[in-house]
Amino acid sequence: MFFSALFLLVSLLSAALAQTPSGFIPSVSNQLTVMFNSTVVSPAGKQLSKATTQSQPTIGVSGVAAGKTFMFVMLDLDVPSKTGPRQTLLHAMETGFKASTKRAASSASMLTSSGKAPAPYIGPSPPAENPAFGHRYVQLLFAEPDNFAVPASQTAAVSKRIGFNITAFMKDAALAEPLAANFFVVEGKQEAGATGASGTAAGSDRSTATGSGGISKSTLEPFEGGAGSMKLGMRGVWAGLLGGVAVALV
Repeated sequence: MFFSALFLLVSLLSAALAQTPSGFIPSVSNQLTVMFNSTVVSPAGKQLSKATTQSQPTIGVSGVAAGKTFMFVMLDLDVPSKTGPRQTLLHAMETGFKASTKRAASSASMLTSSGKAPAPYIGPSPPAENPAFGHRYVQLLFAEPDNFAVPASQTAAVSKRIGFNITAFMKDAALAEPLAANFFVVEGKQEAGATGASGTAAGSDRSTATGSGGISKSTLEPFEGGAGSMKLGMRGVWAGLLGGVAVALV
């Protein structure tokens, strides 16, 4: 009886300390500070709006050594598929982050990068679902190996983004376990008063493809520090069916 109660207590404490969603691998307990302007993602799992998360976040971490270099990765774990279970989508892979003298929040050192991004930030844009479904967006911070480059075996996966497998990437890239993490939830619903670039309500689908892949239709910009800017000047729809998931950028 005592051991059962102790096991339950340890399990509850572990869940409370986790900065990644339940069941996600790799599990991380150290918190990565993630801020969208004045909105801090705390506690982990906080629900945010699509509008809040369209601009790339400021990130920071406590207790980092000077001169160390880091990699930032963000994933959507819940992209719907017409032919099977939900899939992951790589929303960002940014390299070359270093601690600055600025503070992201409290004692966390702000991390900045001027490096080229293998996969520039894409803001969340989950499609409206009935019933409403909240997508989990996980942020991971890795120690970046010296002279890092995306392995040849992973270049297609990084470019494709949909179905990205973080554990396979870590193995091929010889990455150690993440140093810190965080996650937030964005629900796929139309937000009152929100408008997209074309003047239509943000999140509204002009076709069956638009918005289905959870890829932002907003202009893409670099993370703090100006790393790897990428802009979409497209007014039309680029849609592809990738593994049963329609992906659109407008």
